[in-house]
Amino acid sequence: MTVIVFDGATCAVDSGAPSDTTMLRVRKFWTRTDELITGAGNTPHVVAMVEWYLAGAKVEDFPPMVRVKQDAELVVIDSRGVRRYEAAPYAVDHGITRCAFGGGRDFAYGALAMGATATQAAEVACIFSPVCAEPIHTFVWDNGEVRHVAG
Repeated sequence: MTVIVFDGATCAVDSGAPSDTTMLRVRKFWTRTDELITGAGNTPHVVAMVEWYLAGAKVEDFPPMVRVKQDAELVVIDSRGVRRYEAAPYAVDHGITRCAFGGGRDFAYGALAMGATATQAAEVACIFSPVCAEPIHTFVWDNGEVRHVAG
């Protein structure tokens, strides 16, 4: 599982990947000039959606296994805000509102409600959720480009 947190200006993504009784550390993000691409849920399905998105996000090419299982979400963030794909090739537009995704999202939402930054909220999720782990990767948008600033 995962925690992805957006506070309206920055995004934080954890590195944990539970595997049975072991917590692995993995890279859960891809970047293009102005986009951060990440996801939560079933790893092969997230990767299939990332590949679909990077190949042009054609409606007819959306991964069929994701439609059936509905156990993953693709999150794309750029200077305009957050878009989320779940079981269909149509994005839910979250704009620049504060939001969180993945198994640690409830902890992150609580921290955001208390005034935490995206990174702080992800850190809280990593403390309390068994499905998230540090290090936290933090991203900002600078002159239309995504920049990896920590992690």
